[in-house]
Amino acid sequence: MHDGSSRPAAAQQRLALRPVYDASTRRALGAALGAAFLAGRWSEQAMVRRGAQALEPRPRWLRAVVREVLAAYHRPPSDRPREPAAHDWGS
Repeated sequence: MHDGSSRPAAAQQRLALRPVYDASTRRALGAALGAAFLAGRWSEQAMVRRGAQALEPRPRWLRAVVREVLAAYHRPPSDRPREPAAHDWGS
């Protein structure tokens, strides 16, 4: 993976793998999004809308996260509300 910069490929890869948010922020994002996702209809559009309200301004990665959650949970895990919050948001 080389983008034409003077950085070696290994250094570029380490930068690409670095989390965007620190652990505390990821936990807070998980709690906010987990609650928002479980607060209504279990559909992409509804979950994106609630997630955007919870995290205003809406992060660009929100729709991709909603799709990941829907792929992992075809029905809302109402009996396991902490599971959607355990996703590693923003890493």
